[in-house]
Amino acid sequence: MTRRKWQLFSRLLAGLDSVTPVRLYLICLISVLLVLHGVAPQDFRVDGTSIGLLGVIVVVSLVPILKSASLPGGTGLNFREDIDQLQRESELVEEELVFPARGLPVIAHETETQQRLVDRSADDIIAEALTAAARSPRVGLMILGSELERAVRFLLVSSGWDTSPRSYSLRRSIDRLVELGLLTRSAASALDLFQTVRNEIVHGGKVVPEEEILRALDAAIPLLRAILAIPRETNLVHYADVDLYADSRGTTKLSDAKGLLLKTLSPGGASVRYRIFPTTKTDYEIGKQVTWEWGTRTWGDTWYKDPESGEIRPAWTSSLEFRGRHLDELK
Repeated sequence: MTRRKWQLFSRLLAGLDSVTPVRLYLICLISVLLVLHGVAPQDFRVDGTSIGLLGVIVVVSLVPILKSASLPGGTGLNFREDIDQLQRESELVEEELVFPARGLPVIAHETETQQRLVDRSADDIIAEALTAAARSPRVGLMILGSELERAVRFLLVSSGWDTSPRSYSLRRSIDRLVELGLLTRSAASALDLFQTVRNEIVHGGKVVPEEEILRALDAAIPLLRAILAIPRETNLVHYADVDLYADSRGTTKLSDAKGLLLKTLSPGGASVRYRIFPTTKTDYEIGKQVTWEWGTRTWGDTWYKDPESGEIRPAWTSSLEFRGRHLDELK
């Protein structure tokens, strides 16, 4: 037996080993019908009906092999089934989406650069991905996949929902959003399946037809909208390097920290409040959005000089050090 014939024989055995009991019962039943049909007249005969029953046996027996087989171009049936499932789950996510599909709240930022970085809507991202896909569907899918990962990471870090000392993986980030009740199980399942499909297309080494890539790209669009539509607070640097004092008269200035005055907008952008926290970081820029991250050092009763009025005001009775990063530092 040649090596090629042996490989085919081994593959056949592997496929038959994975046949379910239901398929075995069906094969036995059809086999009995085939025999009865053949001997019913007087002797065993093979006619069109017999050949049809035999064909059914072959198909039922080889389903496990056919599912793992590669179609012309190298695309497997399992892969196409993943695309089909991704589209179904994506449609379900679209039905469940109740937040406005316009990305982050549109607010009046202090700088044009900050507005471009933070208020980039789902429509802008999708338009960029589709433009790239017109030239290369694979590139378009890579852009949308990258933006989807970025949106999940930004959401957790900017909101303070990322409680891990190290950055979450995408899978853990999705689980975290489900734990917080911000993402449905169906959306999480669709995101996870999209990662599998995208990795197969980008890193799998197979030749995937462009229409299949475009199907995956189309299915990812509602997922991006779902992530960008989740409401969250927006924290902007209002003033940096604010003087801090250990007394209400402002005679004893603190030398080991400065105050960071943040402008916090509600998820819908309807309300604004101002909060001040201690920090030892010196690179904050006014108008930039910051992540919600903290150190371990604590300061007790502290006052600060209002940078606009010059008045000495209470800052906090106890506060951890604020260690947030500019959101545009995250890639």
